[in-house]
Amino acid sequence: MRERPVSVRSGDVELAATLTLPDGDGPLPGCLLLSGSGPLDRDSNKPGQRLDIARSLAAALADAGVATLRYDKRGVSGSTGDYLSASFDDETADAIAALDTLRALDYTTGRVAVIGHSR
Repeated sequence: MRERPVSVRSGDVELAATLTLPDGDGPLPGCLLLSGSGPLDRDSNKPGQRLDIARSLAAALADAGVATLRYDKRGVSGSTGDYLSASFDDETADAIAALDTLRALDYTTGRVAVIGHSR
């Protein structure tokens, strides 16, 4: 498994993200991982609660030959913006921007799925 930093532009916000790739080469199917509600980072962690759910899921998908992209919510960890003022529409726009970024990467076949939970 290999991980690469990726930046996702969503309007005036820059989302810090991680692309997780299986070992080997070639175009791969891709998956966007969306974290649940709350100020979660790309691994689905929040202050005082480290679960690494999304990172574990990315590793399992890499073992199955799937590339994944996951990102810090706006205003969380490495992403710019303000989490508390982000609306549902802002979060939706961020997910769309991340999905577009994943589709545009040379690593993927363009065939992508979305996995998420909660809000």
